[in-house]
Amino acid sequence: FEVRTLKTLPEVAYVLEEVVGLASTSPEDDEDAPSAHGMNQCLEILLSLAKNEVLLRPTDIISDVNGDIRIAWRWKQREIELVSPSDESEDPYIYFSLGKDYGADEDVSPEGITRKLRELFCA
Repeated sequence: FEVRTLKTLPEVAYVLEEVVGLASTSPEDDEDAPSAHGMNQCLEILLSLAKNEVLLRPTDIISDVNGDIRIAWRWKQREIELVSPSDESEDPYIYFSLGKDYGADEDVSPEGITRKLRELFCA
């Protein structure tokens, strides 16, 4: 597995555009649309990762049924998701799974996310 950071502005712009694109849903999909709070959290974290040159190209960028933004990195049976909740009372977190083992981590700093990616994908 090769860990490849996004080092060029067009690559970073692509990820940011995908996230911002989640806000432009059709009226019937409005319940899945992320809140401004979730969007701002997510963009702040992604920009911090890009600034520190540790932003990896995600395998998936979605808004779930709760309107939470989920940025996923998957490889084989391993997965990490950066979750930015729409609910203002909830903080962003990392969900991770390795086969049947799973959990959550509250450290969404560039160092925390990089550490979790390495633990799961480079071990």
